[in-house]
Amino acid sequence: MLKQLLKRTFVYTWYDYVRTIVRNTYYKLTPTKVVIDKEYLKVFGRSMNWEHPRDLNEKINWLKLNSDTSRWTELADKYAVRDYVKAKGFEDILVPLYGKWDTPPYQSHNQRFTESICS
Repeated sequence: MLKQLLKRTFVYTWYDYVRTIVRNTYYKLTPTKVVIDKEYLKVFGRSMNWEHPRDLNEKINWLKLNSDTSRWTELADKYAVRDYVKAKGFEDILVPLYGKWDTPPYQSHNQRFTESICS
């Protein structure tokens, strides 16, 4: 009840604003490794093993700090990675591509079906 009442007041809005500024300043000024370790501890309840990462989350966080992440976006895209694989000379291992769509081909069908039900 009190929290709902405070949400409508200037004090709560001001508190939320200051809390956001403090949090953003903390993340900007604190070294990345410390921030990752704190978040990992909060989520998993144990400290991260930086020397010998074991699970997938530890390995991804280790890679964030110790490798070049500029290509991750390209390599995560199923279609764009094909160009990368071809450039490296491994075109023969690519699975045949049957099509590429910007929107799923079934989207217009679903839209017509939804319109017929709703009208």
